[in-house]
Amino acid sequence: MLKEKTLRQQQKLASFCRTNILDDDLLVRKDRVHHYRRLVFNIILDMMETMYPISMKLFPEGEWEQLIHRFFANYKCTDPQVWKMPRFLSDYIKTGEKEILVRYPFLPDLLVMEWKELEWFTNEDLEWAEINSDISSSEKRICFYFPEHELLILDYPVYRKEGPDFWKSNPGKYFLLVYRHPESRKVFYQEVDALSCFVWESIKEGKNKAVIISELNDLLIQQKLNNRFKAEFIFEKVWDDFLKLRLLKIQ
Repeated sequence: MLKEKTLRQQQKLASFCRTNILDDDLLVRKDRVHHYRRLVFNIILDMMETMYPISMKLFPEGEWEQLIHRFFANYKCTDPQVWKMPRFLSDYIKTGEKEILVRYPFLPDLLVMEWKELEWFTNEDLEWAEINSDISSSEKRICFYFPEHELLILDYPVYRKEGPDFWKSNPGKYFLLVYRHPESRKVFYQEVDALSCFVWESIKEGKNKAVIISELNDLLIQQKLNNRFKAEFIFEKVWDDFLKLRLLKIQ
């Protein structure tokens, strides 16, 4: 158990490393303590630059470093693991950087997309999950889905190659599938639509094929696009697409 005085000194030193503001009561050599701040901040800055190469290029020289300084000084990260700190940058910008949001309203989405690539690349390997349904066919073969994926809902199409001007001028609702290939282990992105998301989540839940088509048809009716054939077509397309992505398999 640390003594109270020692704990307070550690907290003051940590605060200095974060804010670059030196407390007069910190019992260190004032002519050398700046090296602590420099070393710690350089680690954080290098980590952010490695994590967010696309986002960083949006900013003029020096402005990105100032943003990371403000983030490091002001945002209270809730995860003790340093390598996970970058994932909080998006939250910080949404709540603490209004001027940047005016210039780059798509930036939180871009940061999330870049972070997810590392997150899924470093996640632990997961086993195939069985789908508890006779959804594949009347042959009642066993179906599995690969769980190493995530569906993101974005406000801007930051995954498209057109660039910042295009992203900014096309707000909306976009659905992005982030997944790790079961063989190569590489992380990929795939744009999908809302109906495909509904079908895919229903498949994973183990809903019967007829039930999924019926519920999908109800959605199409609500959108005044009702057509039983269209509902069946959408289901079959999603089924085929996810088989091709290797996120679905039948045994």
